[in-house]
Amino acid sequence: MKPIDMLHEIGSVDDKFVLEADTEISLKKKPTPLQRILIPVAACLALALVALFALPMLSNNDNGSDHAVTENEPAIHVSLQEIQEHQTFGPLFPTKIIDGYKLESDIGLYNETVVRATFVNEYVNDVLTITIAPKEYFQDVQLDVVLYQDTVGEGGSVFYVYANEHIICYNFSRSDIAYIEGFNDMVFSSSIFR
Repeated sequence: MKPIDMLHEIGSVDDKFVLEADTEISLKKKPTPLQRILIPVAACLALALVALFALPMLSNNDNGSDHAVTENEPAIHVSLQEIQEHQTFGPLFPTKIIDGYKLESDIGLYNETVVRATFVNEYVNDVLTITIAPKEYFQDVQLDVVLYQDTVGEGGSVFYVYANEHIICYNFSRSDIAYIEGFNDMVFSSSIFR
């Protein structure tokens, strides 16, 4: 059929069919003023709920920074000797600490599941935090790889190692693990690795 013939045929369609088709299209419901308000409010509420629950989970995966042990958890303060003799954490805790790093205060044992010890090296202005916890505590972290972090211009590095259903985290606030003399000796001084 030629275009001109098609135009002629379209023009000869009965008007009642055109009106009937137009009526069917206009039968679709238009949103009421209340619906025009509630739909965007519901969308904003859904977005807020996603942000409320998803963002904290995403922020826990922060490429190497140490995970917080809240002050709300009951902590038992133990000595270095007590933690090294502890049934669960003793084999995991290093028996040798890098030269120059001194225990800042007592070691915290949180709910018998997490150990946190902080060592300070005043000479190089560095802090070493050793955290030992079940693997679920750390969620998805890269194991056996030095990870680097930048906190306000100060470098730092962290190393996670898997040991007997636990993960041991060595977190240095400023120093690069790759250049710390004695780091490997400290890690392998844990009896679990002998």
